[in-house]
Amino acid sequence: MRFHRRILFVSAAVLALGASGAGAAQAVEHRFDIAAQDLRYSLLAIARDAGLELVAPSDLIDGLKAPPLRGRFTTRQALDILLEKSAIGAEIREGTIYITRRDSASSTAPPGMRSDPEVTLTVTGTRLRGAKLASPVITITRQDIVDAGKGSLTAFISTIPQNFNGGQNSGVGFGVPEANGQNLGSATGLNLRGIGSDATLTLLDGHRLSYNLNNNAIDLSTIPFEAVDRIEIVADGASALYGSDAVAGVANILLRNRFDGVRSSARIGSSTDGGNFAQQYSAIAGSHWSSGQIYGSYEFSRTTAVRVDQRDFVGNRSPGLTLLPYLRHHSGLVKGSQSLGERATLTIEGLYHKRWSDRSYALNAAGDFRVSGQDYHFLSTSFAVSPSLDIDPGAGWALSVVGLYGQDRSRYDGTQYAASSVSSRTIGCYCNKASTAEVAADGPLLRLPAGDVRVAIGAGYRNNDLHAYRSVGAAQNISVSQKAYYAFGEVGVPLVSEDQDLAFLQSLSATAALRYERYPGLDEVVTPKFGLIASPTRDVTLKGSWGRSFKAPTLYQQYNSSNAILLTPATLGGSGFPANGQALYLVGGNPDLKPERATTTSATIALHPASLSKASLEVSYFRIKYRDRVVSPIAFLRQSLSNPIYADLIRLAPSVSAVSAAVSAAQLFSNATGAPYDPTKVVAIVNNNSTNAARQAIDGIDLLGRYAFDLSPSTSATLSANGSYLHSSQKLSALQPETMLASVLFNPPHLRGRGGVVLDHDSLTLSGFVNYTGGVSDRRTTPSVRVGSMTTVDLAARLELNRSPIGGIELSVAVDNVFNRKPDLIATSVGYESPYDSTNYSPLGRLVSLTVAKSW
Repeated sequence: MRFHRRILFVSAAVLALGASGAGAAQAVEHRFDIAAQDLRYSLLAIARDAGLELVAPSDLIDGLKAPPLRGRFTTRQALDILLEKSAIGAEIREGTIYITRRDSASSTAPPGMRSDPEVTLTVTGTRLRGAKLASPVITITRQDIVDAGKGSLTAFISTIPQNFNGGQNSGVGFGVPEANGQNLGSATGLNLRGIGSDATLTLLDGHRLSYNLNNNAIDLSTIPFEAVDRIEIVADGASALYGSDAVAGVANILLRNRFDGVRSSARIGSSTDGGNFAQQYSAIAGSHWSSGQIYGSYEFSRTTAVRVDQRDFVGNRSPGLTLLPYLRHHSGLVKGSQSLGERATLTIEGLYHKRWSDRSYALNAAGDFRVSGQDYHFLSTSFAVSPSLDIDPGAGWALSVVGLYGQDRSRYDGTQYAASSVSSRTIGCYCNKASTAEVAADGPLLRLPAGDVRVAIGAGYRNNDLHAYRSVGAAQNISVSQKAYYAFGEVGVPLVSEDQDLAFLQSLSATAALRYERYPGLDEVVTPKFGLIASPTRDVTLKGSWGRSFKAPTLYQQYNSSNAILLTPATLGGSGFPANGQALYLVGGNPDLKPERATTTSATIALHPASLSKASLEVSYFRIKYRDRVVSPIAFLRQSLSNPIYADLIRLAPSVSAVSAAVSAAQLFSNATGAPYDPTKVVAIVNNNSTNAARQAIDGIDLLGRYAFDLSPSTSATLSANGSYLHSSQKLSALQPETMLASVLFNPPHLRGRGGVVLDHDSLTLSGFVNYTGGVSDRRTTPSVRVGSMTTVDLAARLELNRSPIGGIELSVAVDNVFNRKPDLIATSVGYESPYDSTNYSPLGRLVSLTVAKSW
């Protein structure tokens, strides 16, 4: 009953926020500066600017190009200009733009009539269709990725300045603290602001997927690139809309709505320094009928490893170390939809992925791990099935019922060698399951003089399972579940519109969202978010948002086996202890953890001057105040007894009874000293168990700029820039000082940026981009050591051959890191540590690739 009362409370609160005034919205002019591009994207831009939904049968718009649109027009005028030379028309009724054939443009069919599959305007960061966002949004289309010469999502996201390549990432090397990054099974997850892969919510077509491994990351490498339409990233807290994990923001991977025909492609590439020989083969095929459509996409990829002996900049350090793993994967995706009568559409999406990955290190000068070292093999399989039912009840409302079931099974097999024989072996699995069910509705509530007040309400259920076990090696068997029940509501209120002709305010709108989420046995959370969008002039838009976000502790953080490890004090960085002294190091889960909470703020100024056609500049300030952050407080093992900030985690000269109690409380005990365990010789107990200890402050500035212009009737140029300045710090407890995170080794640098130009001339596209990653400070020693920045240049060219008999062929060549820049070296103490900061810099060097694609 309490949950149902909460649902009613949230719904009533949202309705109350929108219940004021009445009136009629009138047609107004909007300023447009849209470049020539696919008609689909121009229509989406017009609908987004007007705050309307878009319904466009794919068979009418696929393959059509739109002319540039510049100047001030009403929505009707803008549509007429775009469609003037086409055989299609447009109607605007009940808050929706309907694209129709010319001979049916005057049709009086009801808005719910659906004779063809549709393109529906999707906006990440809001539950209101066609709404404008108060938060900054980064939109990357599939064409942007292709123009940049990239062939996969994983290759492109590493270039996004707001994303940190630590967390779960295939490029993370050995020796990185687990809290900063890890590579188990070579998955790739987004990690906005470097807060953690578990603090960035990643969606596929608006749906959650099952987690990968133990850290709540979502594996992007499972999605075939040919099926992707675009990526939308809201780099702002979004728990009020999407629930747990959306602290740093939310990323939505949006799939193609429909595909007709067949397209196949082959891509090969390699690093000029050796290794990283990559092959990628993909295909997509689809068709449609009068009331539905289906397409399927498949991708195979294989990439050889990069070893230390293939990189001269490393010298003779860490012989036998794998810098980047061997990878091989199969991915498949199917999406289909079918109209069920006039007012309902059923859509089903299915995803399957299988990946093999290998890496190793050696602990001998010969670089042979079979003499001494370790060899790892990973096998990851995952799948997801998501059915959804969209219902049009009329009056501009939409109702959706969505479900999902998915699994992600990441198996590992590690063999340790010593004296040319197997000394130990570890085999196990991080096996995740996810299931969700949600019902949601949105539509107009009432009309104000400035336009429609729109509301969205919904409720749902989510369950995540983790079964982490080891069948060989140290015992571990975690089998736990986490359920969540939730309800949400959102309202968008237009307060001022341009047609009201106010002297100092062109438009003003407000949004508010509220979400209740209950985790049985853990906690209940209510998270609000408010936004405001104002245009004081036609050339300037001001946006601001404030909200609260949260993240439930991961199941692994709560239920990971507690370990007591006996080490020498020197291993923990201690000095001055007896030669035969021992230290007890405690690490593992904590079932008493509570949710992490954050307050997020953003403010944006967007410039789009009418006098400078197709130019835009957005500057955004963001701030995240994070509390109760779950951490294993000691980042570097060998600083445990040497760094004074960890003093309150250390118990010196413990009694024998205290030592015995700590060992008895641990689920696993291991002795790594080489000497018999003797509780009377234990000189220190170091507590590094997971705890709600940290307070983090993250703030900075993002800059997004774009300018498109024509060089000639057949040649256009697009300039773009994306930069992010980040400052972050952490305070583990009241007794500890504040420490820097950003600009410190294995954390994001202060500054990252990417800028470039794309030139289009008839069937030829040329592009060049510059990537900058700032330097960091290695503070593991005193004095600290500066690690230099890294600047790389990427070039690409693509030629479309459209004449018979070779029509439909695309040839692309790309060169990443043209000048073969290398990362600075850092200190290492053991042979398995990567000799550079693998969370920020890549050892790939120059990478040359060739792609051939054919549309049939």
